[in-house]
Amino acid sequence: HTTLPPTPQEEYLHHHSLSHLFLGVHDTELCLVESVCLLDEHNNRRKPLALEQLLPDRVPGIQLKLKNFRVMNLSFKFSPVGEELRVLKALQHHTSPASVDLLFLTTGQPPPTDANIPSYRNYYDWKCELERTRCPNWRITQHNEHYNLCASFPPALVVPSSLLDRDVEKAGHHFRESRPLVWLWGAPGGAALVTMAHISPNIGDTSMENKLVKAIHRSHPERIGPHIVDLDEEMPLPLLLHQAAIRLRNLHLPDSGGSSTGTYLSRFEGTRWLSYVSKTLEVASQAATMISEQNVTVVLQEGSGRDSACVISSLIEVLCDPYARTIRGLHATIAKHWVALGHPFTTRLGHTRQDKQQQG
Repeated sequence: HTTLPPTPQEEYLHHHSLSHLFLGVHDTELCLVESVCLLDEHNNRRKPLALEQLLPDRVPGIQLKLKNFRVMNLSFKFSPVGEELRVLKALQHHTSPASVDLLFLTTGQPPPTDANIPSYRNYYDWKCELERTRCPNWRITQHNEHYNLCASFPPALVVPSSLLDRDVEKAGHHFRESRPLVWLWGAPGGAALVTMAHISPNIGDTSMENKLVKAIHRSHPERIGPHIVDLDEEMPLPLLLHQAAIRLRNLHLPDSGGSSTGTYLSRFEGTRWLSYVSKTLEVASQAATMISEQNVTVVLQEGSGRDSACVISSLIEVLCDPYARTIRGLHATIAKHWVALGHPFTTRLGHTRQDKQQQG
């Protein structure tokens, strides 16, 4: 296929990002391809290419819609005969693989590690974080070392000092996906940032939840009661966020007609994206104020604690901790709140065929 040479602005942005280490200006990762559309001789877009769709004999060009809001038009005008079909078959196969293991290239070797970026999957990383924040009355448990407590939690966790490992084990059976409380960040004054899943629907007894809240209460040096934020009530569902993101992206496609000043603002508001962003910042700001100014521990409670909790908790740390506003600090924050705590990236981003059906 043929592509236009990069513009000076594209070159500048490309060489000031990490992507230039792996990709060219007009290259993209397969996991970023949202949909593939066929183009006719006049560069007009047809319907999106379905996974099992039979391919026409001749395809003048294709348009790739990417999850990062980019749109790429590729022409096969000067390509050898049959080249476009080979590319389309490869896209059909590799952009919606049956398993996520088929999506990423590996060499069989473990990925390189940076000693300055903690993974928060071991005792040492959490120990360093407790020492850095100087938040008292919390301890590290390795009771999940063999994932016997929860498969989506890291092997090491931070819990109230008053909770024994057997209490953590018993509590896991009462919460959704066996995810009881976990400490994420704290201040020297005693205020902490904690996430906790909701009680499992088939368990009507809330005594275990009350026991964990009391343990959080006892962890505060001044015995100030924690403030619980129910994110299931405060935040939109992941499916609504996904739909809003789709509407926002579709509005900014070249042929969406959204460039008209008279209709753009109303259509932009109609995506609901700005209202969701505003609500997210409002919830995070209020919680950060309680921690930093009122010395109150904040407990973020959500279904299984793997979606909105990741967003709000990471924003709270960015607002409260200057280190999280550095490049390495932000990297560590993402590793802790999103990766180590088990956000379901594959499902939410629709990486595989099955995940695309459950996306959002």
